[in-house]
Amino acid sequence: MAFTATNMAPCFAGNGGLVKSWNYTTTDSLATVLAAGYFNGESLSLGIGDVIDVAIVDAIPSGSRTVLTEAVALTVFSNSGGVVTTRLRAATNSMVRLYDDFEGDVIADQWGNATKGSDGATVDFAISSDVNGKVRGTTGAGAGGTMAVNGIQIHRALNWKANQGGLSFEARIQTSAITNISYFVGLTDQIAALEAPITSAASANTITTNATDAVGFMFDTSMTTANIWLVGVANDVDATAQNSAIAPVAATYITLRVELTSAGVATFFINNVAVGTAMTGAVTATVALTPVVTVFTRTAASATMDVDYISVQALRT
Repeated sequence: MAFTATNMAPCFAGNGGLVKSWNYTTTDSLATVLAAGYFNGESLSLGIGDVIDVAIVDAIPSGSRTVLTEAVALTVFSNSGGVVTTRLRAATNSMVRLYDDFEGDVIADQWGNATKGSDGATVDFAISSDVNGKVRGTTGAGAGGTMAVNGIQIHRALNWKANQGGLSFEARIQTSAITNISYFVGLTDQIAALEAPITSAASANTITTNATDAVGFMFDTSMTTANIWLVGVANDVDATAQNSAIAPVAATYITLRVELTSAGVATFFINNVAVGTAMTGAVTATVALTPVVTVFTRTAASATMDVDYISVQALRT
């Protein structure tokens, strides 16, 4: 088959930009690609300058990344050495998108900060001067070492459900320290209270799910294996946590992305590389969710969390 995937890593689609790119030979048709399980649409013989609207199948092809369900434009933009290279761009009216690069001098009102921890050293997430734009929060330094004492949280409204189709979350974050700390980055089901959706149970590599529904990435130094863990909970039933085998580095940005099928099956990416396996029962498909970042220190020492951007999108219903 002439079809070859040249870039299966996810890229931002939050502003309608490049979603993914593939190569086709000049003899390939859309039907050829459809047979490989990547598209759902009509047959098409590609030529330079051709544009076609297609829909990406909401499925997880074997050995590949989750392919979002979304309308896209397939545009042929070059032909080099007999290979036609195409780009897929998200249709501007088919997706609901949130993308915040946290530029400017004030954080948007839509970002709610739940009551921060009781320790006086805690500082809510706020705009921090940076060439890229970012928000920074500071954990407490209380000896209690819990979310209630040292925690900080940023979230928005409960606007997102997996059953919309094509739901994805992505954030680029870093912490000043990777010792005695716990954070969760992903989607959760409540905005009424300060809550770390999923944390370590401080017993081997087991987790405690405080949220009824949540999915994302957990790093907690109370785990026996202090790596980033892929975690989810659906209607109070914990999905099997997966060790990503990747540990964060202090003061170094890491990009975390989770994609969900309309049935609530999650696929995870760290720095644009797929990690773990498809997680069934990661979240209840019909439950409304919000993007969230929570972090707290487990000892009497403060740390900072920087969030460079947050992106969420799903099919418009």
